[in-house]
Amino acid sequence: KRFPTSAALCISAVRGFVINWGFAAHAFIKLSVAGAAAATSTLFIPALPLQVTLIATFYTVYGVVIALAKDVPDVKGDEGHGIKSFSVRMGQKKILSFAQWLLSGLHLVAAGILLSAAQVSNPIGRTFVAVLAVLGSESIRRERQGVDATVPDAAYKYYMHLWKMFYFSYFTLPLIR
Repeated sequence: KRFPTSAALCISAVRGFVINWGFAAHAFIKLSVAGAAAATSTLFIPALPLQVTLIATFYTVYGVVIALAKDVPDVKGDEGHGIKSFSVRMGQKKILSFAQWLLSGLHLVAAGILLSAAQVSNPIGRTFVAVLAVLGSESIRRERQGVDATVPDAAYKYYMHLWKMFYFSYFTLPLIR
């Protein structure tokens, strides 16, 4: 709380990159037909397909959004304790709007990448998830409408919606293989 930049980096690094990259790396190595070749590495980092990096990047950006949005409902407490969170320094409305913009854009970029990848393989699964990503972007935008970022309950409800979207996106991963 006292170090918002460090907190945001930790949340996005661990929740976004480390967990997702590690899980995907493990899965690709174990499921790879050429498991030994996939495990070949430099500095113990497996050579993995681009989709592992894209998935890890998606969740890293998502982690940044979660880290930024988590402090929006707690501004009064942060101010009362002298904590200079991003929401305190930049304002709750700006942070929540930025979070919505970044996450909506992330979903649209993911949809574009998935539609491009659908031209190569798994057209049904990847196109379906691309459509879900566009709908997810719209849901994130729509849920933000009418939310007064200065009202803790409203901001918290939107923050929890972002978490629901985060976990929902995990359910779509098997469809994009």
